[in-house]
Amino acid sequence: MTQTDPPLQALTIFLLRDGVDPTKALKAASRLQRIEIDQNHTLFIKRTKARPPTWTRFFANRVDPEHFGRVKSAAAVLICASASRHFAVVFGTGRYLLDLQAIEQRFGLLTTLNSVDPRKVRSIDKSSLDRQGMQSRIQASRDASAKDFGLDIEQDLVRAVAGIPIDGLLGETIAGFDSLHVSTRIEFSELRQRLAVYLAKSQQTLYRREFGWIDHIREVRDARTLDDLNRELIKEIKSGSPNTCWMAPDGIIDWNQIAYFQFGSAQGAPRFSNLALERFIEHLGGPKKLTPDAIERTRVRALDANDLPLHEWPAARCLQAELPFGQRSYLLSSGKWYQVDEDFVASVDSIVRTIPSCSLGLPEYEDAKEGVYNKRAAGLSRSHLACLDADNDVRGRQPTQFHLEYPLFTSDFFDSVDVLGRP
Repeated sequence: MTQTDPPLQALTIFLLRDGVDPTKALKAASRLQRIEIDQNHTLFIKRTKARPPTWTRFFANRVDPEHFGRVKSAAAVLICASASRHFAVVFGTGRYLLDLQAIEQRFGLLTTLNSVDPRKVRSIDKSSLDRQGMQSRIQASRDASAKDFGLDIEQDLVRAVAGIPIDGLLGETIAGFDSLHVSTRIEFSELRQRLAVYLAKSQQTLYRREFGWIDHIREVRDARTLDDLNRELIKEIKSGSPNTCWMAPDGIIDWNQIAYFQFGSAQGAPRFSNLALERFIEHLGGPKKLTPDAIERTRVRALDANDLPLHEWPAARCLQAELPFGQRSYLLSSGKWYQVDEDFVASVDSIVRTIPSCSLGLPEYEDAKEGVYNKRAAGLSRSHLACLDADNDVRGRQPTQFHLEYPLFTSDFFDSVDVLGRP
């Protein structure tokens, strides 16, 4: 870095869906201050009035709210045209001004996977496609490869990846799922060119060399199947089944910061400490009001103690479900339906069948404990095997010398494990 380098800038970038009118991608665009910077850059700003923090109501009639000072939030969205597409670069709480239905999903993830050094991954967000729907973030204390994160490639859906780009011109750090987050040294005049580079990265398939297993959990895209699944989902919710359908925040959240959840954005809308499907149905006016349009239209917000939004999602992205349908099991996560790629299952079975069988001639297990069996198997091997089970070498004793007649794990076995994508 030199004194002439631009300052480090954090950018959060969304790619708008092809053909979407940029102004339609903004909620209540007519109420935002609009600044035409030039023909390729339009800035939208939401100005808010400073007010006492919401939590000052706890001291009502005891302490003058003005003693606590006032808070306000800033929000801006820069719409930028580049490479025949439109991008939304958000600042402050600007992400809440965007209609998430107007953005390209997985733009940030694909850009990151095609840009990050596979040996310098810093964190991975994942959700498990099972009944528990566990969501977690695994962070490495130093640069690591994706294999070091211990992902279950048959069950874990990768939601976000962060790391160091191979090309330093892309940024000093890069991360993303739907949006792309970069920390980079850049001038405003360079933005359009950089966005074009990020778009090209998102369209590459280089990630399949190191991260190909990400595609093994298959998203359902057939329109007829999706309609059937959505109808089945509504039927299940109306039946009141607590085991197949539920609601949960979309993605990793910080529960230490979130004070309330609410449906809609009305100032007087009820607040809840937890996100629950029953509350959602009450908000709609009962099970009869539950329709696909109502699910898409309703917004879920997570607020802090000052009533400032920390997260906002379409209700459809907070619905979780596991449904059997047509002899298969489908899972709903982040507004998308998934099933495990059957071709991938077949390929795993094929690889496992190539692993050599053990030919040590071990006896059948007929013992009360594992340790007893291990000692008996070693004794019957006529010194070809050594039993090391529950036999610790301590106090300076010399380790027992032993010889394996046949290697238990061959290089072919480890090659197979590597193909499977496991560490």
